Amino acid sequence: MSMALTPGVRLGPYEILNAIGAGGMGEVYKARDTRLERIVAIKVLPPEFVNDPVAKQRFDREAQTIASLKHPHICVLHDIGRLRPEGASASQGDEIDFLVMEYLDGETLTDRLTKGPLPLDEALGVAIAIADALDKAHRQGVVHRDLKPGNVMLTGSGPKLLDFGLAKSQAALPAGTSVTMTVPGTILGTMQYMAPEQLDGAEADRRTDIFAFGVVVHEMVTGKKAFEGKSQVLLISAIATAEPPPLSRVQPESPPALDHVVKTCLEKDPADRWQDARDLVAELRWIAEGGGDVGFAMAGAAGGRRMRAWIRRGVIGAAVAAIVLLGWPAYSYFQGQSEPEELRFRIPRNLTSDPGETNGGNSASGGAPTFNRPDTSISPDGKSIAFVARPTNDGTLLIYVRPVDSVTPQKLAGTDDAQLTFWSPDNKFIGYLGKGSRLRRIAASGGPPADICDAPGFTGGTWNAQGVVLFGTPTGILRVSAEGGTPENVTKVEADETGHFWPRFLPDGQHYLYVTV
Repeated sequence: MSMALTPGVRLGPYEILNAIGAGGMGEVYKARDTRLERIVAIKVLPPEFVNDPVAKQRFDREAQTIASLKHPHICVLHDIGRLRPEGASASQGDEIDFLVMEYLDGETLTDRLTKGPLPLDEALGVAIAIADALDKAHRQGVVHRDLKPGNVMLTGSGPKLLDFGLAKSQAALPAGTSVTMTVPGTILGTMQYMAPEQLDGAEADRRTDIFAFGVVVHEMVTGKKAFEGKSQVLLISAIATAEPPPLSRVQPESPPALDHVVKTCLEKDPADRWQDARDLVAELRWIAEGGGDVGFAMAGAAGGRRMRAWIRRGVIGAAVAAIVLLGWPAYSYFQGQSEPEELRFRIPRNLTSDPGETNGGNSASGGAPTFNRPDTSISPDGKSIAFVARPTNDGTLLIYVRPVDSVTPQKLAGTDDAQLTFWSPDNKFIGYLGKGSRLRRIAASGGPPADICDAPGFTGGTWNAQGVVLFGTPTGILRVSAEGGTPENVTKVEADETGHFWPRFLPDGQHYLYVTV
């Protein structure tokens, strides 16, 4: 039976003040260090485990582990000891083993999550701190093996990773030796946050911690468990086979780049996960700095006043999108660890409208198309360019299409007065604003144009794989079927805005960026 340490009991220079709780491998008390006059936390190995060599070994390993890790987001170990409790209420018992750690004033992440999900910026800050602490541990050969919200303390000086009672050094065991199972049917760690390989009894490594990290981040952002089951069997099945919904589906303000980070953490095969916590730190910092939602913020003169433009993110069906600060360029989205190589190309002004025609002619029957203004769009597969030009200096604006490896364009007849082209995701059609402020579409290979809807104030469109077209107007972003129909608003223009413009679908086809002025 466990012997509780009551207030006033002393372990050498440490005076017990009150019980705090129990960690993964021992009871925890708040105490006073009478030599240095500071408050500390004392973790005691319960007496019933003193004669358990496995428990004692694990307790000793925790002391060695914490002592080897010096990091601002890992709980500090001050001292270790083996003493007999003394004091008026201490019974005459055996000596006990204990750790003396820094006292953390705050709340566990578990307690914080009872109030709901964390704001995105706060969740990212906690995630970066935890990932950085894991990186420190992993680089010293230590795998935590029990990462969960209850082992993260939120303090005034930042998050702290604690309770290394189940941690192990990867170099401490011979190859093929597993310490995941203690007795038959018992798994070390908290099942809800365990990786599939842990549940199979396989050896845990840094990628096991990365899986648990993904589960914790999912819960911080959404306020919901990544995996759930009404029984242990169903929970294990969910962890082994289920795919949690993207963060952005549950929490629309979550950037798609964070979806990518967490999804990669939660891959079933360890080889498909992030392989290093340092990569996670870099990705999360990039997202926190605005890289996860690429766009821009600018200030300039317009109509004699300063104008601020913002990129916003939206979700199809959402009435109002959340404002986010982003970085140029406005319509790029990067999911990797580095930006793709920049591709530059030049469209010569002197492009013949038909093969064999010569430059320089200005007659109605021939000559080079002349640009009214830059109005160019590239097909999603990157193979073709659509642009608006005039066959002659006094001609009507028309759409031209050409392959990127050619300077010979094809004129799309019937696209008179075309503006603001955009492509269908299958590269087969081009949407544009035509005569009479009509939104229209035409096959990229040519053919008769078809009306989609009236689009007064049109300022650019975007088209997803489900056949939805979004376009910007002074009244907000509107949605309409590419086959035609009545457009409906999906964003609301606020009193201090002049409109929502230039929407662009992100790769998932559900989220989009747009500019508000």
